[in-house]
Amino acid sequence: MLVINLRPEVKILFSFLLPGQQDCLPLLSWRYAGIKVPGKDALFDPVLAIARQSTMHFFQVSGYYNGIVATTYITLIPATHDHYASYL
Repeated sequence: MLVINLRPEVKILFSFLLPGQQDCLPLLSWRYAGIKVPGKDALFDPVLAIARQSTMHFFQVSGYYNGIVATTYITLIPATHDHYASYL
């Protein structure tokens, strides 16, 4: 999975090796989510959800530094098609 910037120049911002069958297209979704960190207030940060076959991966996007998107892997959720409808 690649997230790229097209303007002002083509640049790869984020990459993740997505497991699963190569003939199964991935689903991609952005949303803002409240993330609770122990001992701190909740943050509302963008979350990137990527799904293929029966797994969903979630990444917290925390910033853009020196041309690189800073992400934190949050979790992996085994999913069915019903889950896709509610998350993506």
